[in-house]
Amino acid sequence: MRPGARSIRGAMGAYALAGFLAMVLLALVLWIGGPAPARSLVLLPDSSPWISATLDDGRNLRTLRRGDRVEAPPASYRVTLFDAQGGHEERTLEVAGPLTTL
Repeated sequence: MRPGARSIRGAMGAYALAGFLAMVLLALVLWIGGPAPARSLVLLPDSSPWISATLDDGRNLRTLRRGDRVEAPPASYRVTLFDAQGGHEERTLEVAGPLTTL
């Protein structure tokens, strides 16, 4: 092995380690200080024929009554709507944008 080869190999390892640490630091900074996830509001208006509703995304169940607003991330939800006579109706709902009205 030539005399200079060992120092070049060591320098390349040091540069690779420095690059990896810089990438990890950048990922950590972006994870901690990055933008907040998008949120939406779901509204069941006072004038609605439904008295309450549940939103189910498979992980969380959100319940709202007539006139309430619930914060929910944009996603696809299974919605169960309840009326005053005790009946219910199931629908699917795509929540997107700042406000979704049932």
